[in-house]
Amino acid sequence: MIPFTTAQFFAVFSAYNETIWPAQLAAVSLGAVALLAIARPNARTDQIVLAILGVIWAWTGGLYFIAHFARINPVATLFGAGFVLQAGFLALGVSIRPRPPEWR
Repeated sequence: MIPFTTAQFFAVFSAYNETIWPAQLAAVSLGAVALLAIARPNARTDQIVLAILGVIWAWTGGLYFIAHFARINPVATLFGAGFVLQAGFLALGVSIRPRPPEWR
């Protein structure tokens, strides 16, 4: 059994989207940058994509799960912490030097 109603669940989405507007435009832009980086790979592609994923993961963990969803589901704080931890791992991946093409 879930600890919230459908109405509460949709209210979280509404409140979250109202709170972060117009950041959704930045999120779409980041997604486009990641897709362009993948479409035209270079020595920095891995780092660019990992950095973008790290930002999105940290945002989701902190601003969605912890700041909004935890209001109706206390376990969301753990989900959020997990996302933030994973964002740290993605950041670690950004800090690692890219492998030469012959190693791939």
